[in-house]
Amino acid sequence: MFGKQLCVVMATFLFVYGLVFGWSGKHLALANTVSVANRVQMEFRVASGKDFKRIAGARIILVQSNGSVLTSGQTNTSGVWRADVPLQQDPRFAGVEKLGIVTAIAVANGFNEEVVFEVPVKQDMVQPIILNPIRGGRRNEPVAVLGNLHRNALAKLVSRYATQLGLKRQTIPTEFDVPPWSPNQKS
Repeated sequence: MFGKQLCVVMATFLFVYGLVFGWSGKHLALANTVSVANRVQMEFRVASGKDFKRIAGARIILVQSNGSVLTSGQTNTSGVWRADVPLQQDPRFAGVEKLGIVTAIAVANGFNEEVVFEVPVKQDMVQPIILNPIRGGRRNEPVAVLGNLHRNALAKLVSRYATQLGLKRQTIPTEFDVPPWSPNQKS
């Protein structure tokens, strides 16, 4: 029962995400390109969690893994901030794909803060951020979410470390795709 509810929630989220942030083939086609001199163009799209309207003037702060501020900027009237950032390879993804990782902090007047951990730094990456409006008489605290890592990057990452440990894949008779990894090692 819980699994079906989760599927409905995820499907609804993906549908709304597509409507608000406009999925386009352009971003998928450019996802594996790397810009000149190890700098990439990224886009942050900030919207309200109440009505999904874009938020102009929101500030995005990008923080490196060492804790220093990489860059900061504000969204335009369309709720979009385009950032030109250096690509510093995340060692966890070395040999998997050219990908850096940062933390994004979003703040906007009338909204609670949001911290987005594990934001992928990659050419033409689009990171959505949904801010919750401030509500009187309630806890108005920052929210933590995970970045928009692509499922293929995650699958490659898991495979890299599972292979290093000599794990074997699970046997699932009805699985048509690559089955998930097992906690058991090959004998």
